[in-house]
Amino acid sequence: DVAIIGAGLAGGAAATLLARHGLRVLLVDRVQDPAAYKKQCTHSIVPAAVPVLERLGVIEALDQAGARAAHLRLWTPAGGWLRFGLEEPGARDHSYNIRREKLDPILRDNAARTPGVTLALGHTATALRRDAAGRCTGVELDGPDGPCTVEARLVVGADGRHTKIAELAGIEAEIRPHDRGGFFAYYRNVTTAAGDDPQFWILGEDVAYSFPTDDGLTCLAVVVNER
Repeated sequence: DVAIIGAGLAGGAAATLLARHGLRVLLVDRVQDPAAYKKQCTHSIVPAAVPVLERLGVIEALDQAGARAAHLRLWTPAGGWLRFGLEEPGARDHSYNIRREKLDPILRDNAARTPGVTLALGHTATALRRDAAGRCTGVELDGPDGPCTVEARLVVGADGRHTKIAELAGIEAEIRPHDRGGFFAYYRNVTTAAGDDPQFWILGEDVAYSFPTDDGLTCLAVVVNER
């Protein structure tokens, strides 16, 4: 029924939820390693996203992997400290901090274990199939066993930045320069006044943040205006 190109967080989550509605889903990724993960990411999950993790059924796996539950704090010169959470009764009102090195494989494995999902790693999309009216009807793949064609009622591009699916579909990217650069690294034995809570500092056009995460690590980062 559905071919999803890209088995990262978005692709894995979409595959799981669609299959639970009774659809047959092929989840494809060009990378062969099931433990692959996105490296350019600072790994903080805001409270509004936690209900999605609950729906996916991965909270226990996150806890076992050492995800840090905390309340996100934001500082601005105009308002001082703000604390983020959800006001829904009974909802988890905290954020989660966990490195993508652990998060990506958890969601990918969760999708692969969902009835109706077939995970195909090491396959690259090379073309889209279309009917006479121009509607997409499938995707052509190239993998370890050679090229193949997959017919699907829906093809989802979840292959991130520089998406091949958008290119094949003729969808142009909208690019806006932001004149900023970012730097981040992980440190041990970091202590802050807010304890385990992740913190953002909005400093005019610049941003700094501190994200305590799994395995006793803290991600410290700055995003600065290049001008």
